[in-house]
Amino acid sequence: FFFSCNFRRFTFLSIHSFTKMSRSGETQTGNDIVLELSRGNKRYVQSRQGLPLAPKRPPIEVLLDDRLLPAQVKAVVISDARMLEPLDNVFDQGAGELMVVRVCGYVCSQGRDIVTGSVEFALSKMRPRILLVLGNSGSDPIRDAVESVRQGSDGKDCMALVRQVRPSAADAAMICPSASFEDMCAKAAEINVWKTMENILKNSSMIADQVKAHKLEVHGAYLHTASGRVTFFGQHPGLQSILMERPLEDMIRTAGHPSVPPEVAHAMLYAGNQRYASGKGGRMKIHDEKLLIQLAEGGQNPIAVVLGCADSRAPIETLFDVRPGDLFVLRNAGNTCSSATGSMIGSAEYALSQLGTKLIIVTGHTKCGAVTAAVDAVRKNISYENYPSNIGAVLQDILEMAREAVQQLPGGTISEQVALATKLNVFHTIERIIKYSSVISTAVKMGDVQIHGAVYDIFSGSVEWLGQHSALEEIVGQPMPLLRWRVQKYTRTTTPKAIGAHAKTAIAHLQEGNMRFVTQTPHADRSQEREPLAVVVGGAELRVPIENIFDTYNGELIVHRIMGSVVGRLDGTVMASIEYAVVTYAPKLLLVLVADQSSIMTAAVNNLSGADDISPEQRVLVDRISVGAVRAMEEVARDPSCTVAGRVARVHKLATELNALYMLESMLKSSVILEAAKMGLELHAAIVNESTGVVDFVGQHPMLECLLTHGSSSSSSRNNRSHESHIACRKGGKRTRGDWASVAPSNTTHGAKPKQCQCSTQPRRFIFSWQTRAPRVRHKGGFDTYCFNQSERHLTTGCEHCRLWTAIDFSTAGGSVGASDTKGGEGEEGEEREKRERERAKRQKGGQGEERERAKSQRAGNSEVTKPATIDIPEVGSTGPVAAGEAT
Repeated sequence: FFFSCNFRRFTFLSIHSFTKMSRSGETQTGNDIVLELSRGNKRYVQSRQGLPLAPKRPPIEVLLDDRLLPAQVKAVVISDARMLEPLDNVFDQGAGELMVVRVCGYVCSQGRDIVTGSVEFALSKMRPRILLVLGNSGSDPIRDAVESVRQGSDGKDCMALVRQVRPSAADAAMICPSASFEDMCAKAAEINVWKTMENILKNSSMIADQVKAHKLEVHGAYLHTASGRVTFFGQHPGLQSILMERPLEDMIRTAGHPSVPPEVAHAMLYAGNQRYASGKGGRMKIHDEKLLIQLAEGGQNPIAVVLGCADSRAPIETLFDVRPGDLFVLRNAGNTCSSATGSMIGSAEYALSQLGTKLIIVTGHTKCGAVTAAVDAVRKNISYENYPSNIGAVLQDILEMAREAVQQLPGGTISEQVALATKLNVFHTIERIIKYSSVISTAVKMGDVQIHGAVYDIFSGSVEWLGQHSALEEIVGQPMPLLRWRVQKYTRTTTPKAIGAHAKTAIAHLQEGNMRFVTQTPHADRSQEREPLAVVVGGAELRVPIENIFDTYNGELIVHRIMGSVVGRLDGTVMASIEYAVVTYAPKLLLVLVADQSSIMTAAVNNLSGADDISPEQRVLVDRISVGAVRAMEEVARDPSCTVAGRVARVHKLATELNALYMLESMLKSSVILEAAKMGLELHAAIVNESTGVVDFVGQHPMLECLLTHGSSSSSSRNNRSHESHIACRKGGKRTRGDWASVAPSNTTHGAKPKQCQCSTQPRRFIFSWQTRAPRVRHKGGFDTYCFNQSERHLTTGCEHCRLWTAIDFSTAGGSVGASDTKGGEGEEGEEREKRERERAKRQKGGQGEERERAKSQRAGNSEVTKPATIDIPEVGSTGPVAAGEAT
């Protein structure tokens, strides 16, 4: 009776909930949702003035809810990574009712973008009526872009993220050229909202089609951080003109696209073959004229070189289900490489060195006539050395592997021996490719290129992946610990790496906050603003704000939220945002937080199992997250579970953890993050249990030392303007460029004590901008800028908000500093202030030419300066120095 009553009650509630969700989806229009968000924001503003908000369910209960009955998502929101309060609070919505995608500067670049892919994936799964792009005042990338435009810089030396925002800042400067700095920032922020909306509508055919069909509305809004009030802009004023040109439904790779990492390319081919073997292939079909024009005029940029057999039953592009332009195919009978001077080696070198390809696949196939003939010759003791035609030369290349196969299986059937000889021949070709080509050998040693073997089954259509050569270290002549780690069975290390003091403090703080979240004992008041403690890259699919999961104070976390916690490619928006956050906020910890029941991980596993093809925008996400899923599936296949459910659960769990570690690997390929990691920034992975809310800290990457070493050698050949132009260091103590280590403030009396800034008693962060040669200290009210004058060799320090200035003269290489107060100005007129700033910028610009000549003469042989000078820069409000190594 008890179970019967509860079952009936559950059935009634389920039907009622689904009916309610269906009705709300049918009757609520986009304007209704915007009105609801506006009313919620008014309640939030009133709460900041003392009026209490209506109590809401604790966020932990949202996670504990039945996943079959999740909260209805009302809107997908794109916002800034640095928000002082979760958007659930800003709009007074319950946890799970908003799905948020967050990057610094709320930007979305043109083309196939991770941000667009995250938004499209969220819209396809949750189907809300509103996509809201939310700008905010005080956005640091906006301020940096406006500052760069006002200085007359061309922006080439700005960080990648700031360069994305500069067009908005340039438009703001043209629209209101005489506006104050704050007003120009506000205008640039508004234009940046419109720009992000434009890029999303131009990037995604799915979103554009939904907008045309009135199933989705894309709105803009602006958050006034000081008051908490949100101003809604409505839809884009040029919406109709944007929608007139429909985005391309698919993508053809051209020379303008970036290279694909080898592990990502391997996952793409793995998924493509599974589609083909399942009868769901068909990417070779192209009907769009624009795609054909791209294919003909855009050059080529293949994701892989495939050396396969010329057998007509093994069509390479078809069996991997790729688009034209994806593969650089080399074929001959028996997929051999017989000569170091032949066209096979030269063609492969061309693809690697000129086209940027990172993956080579050597694929044999079953029922290969050449291999079968070679095995038959060995069995019958036939020699082809003096065979009258070139067929003998082809078979002679395979005879060695055929003999080895017959020796290993002396009592086997000819079919078994041919199958073994086919695999041995694949590995023999891999070995010859590496030995015959110094270009390929060097790339393999560096880890930039991978060579995998595969065998295609003509009957089933599936490919058996053989992996890289088992004796690769012997072939290249050096140890490859990263390769060994990637091919061995993964187990989490039981002896975690030593954690630095700062990172240990940050992790302990997050663990304590997570325990409060789980036990529903959060801080009574989290409104107190604090310094950034960590940069978090979390999944947008999490139904609870990450700030709530760790119960942190406002401002302690710089939160990036992307579907699957995917960081994307090196030149992508998300990576640029993470680099900017690392440089600007100098965190102690960079944490990748993944969800244990992520819907996008499920999509990746399904994609690798032969599911229907997905959209190009979602493919950008799924391809990256599939790297860990491929390894997980291969490991579980070697040790099968007793049940299908057990196998699926093991694959999902292992893939989730491997995905978090792969994101750490991807970030360490950035020279900016790599340099920060060497100087003390720690990268950790963590998994949040969506059923309990408990966060499991996985730790650092097991092969961190190898990644740091490999990153050093690889990044030396990469041109990264962000690393060259912007290096950050923490305030307090004497430091060299890029030092993140903890150094206690010195008590030395070098320098002079400037007048106390009236914005704040302590600066918030200390940044060196190598574009202007001017380190700056940001205050709550403005910038305290140290402007280095190249010709007069002195530093001018002062707060742009308070207008207090101190000139610091230094002429000795050792860094002794003398100072004298100069005339400052509190309450100066705006025009006079602008005039002085323009004159100062002009002097700096004029001195840069002299500085370049001095630097060139030093590089040419001037040995007077043997090491970088350390400059003691006094802190605001103290006499302790903050050093700037290599300031000149």
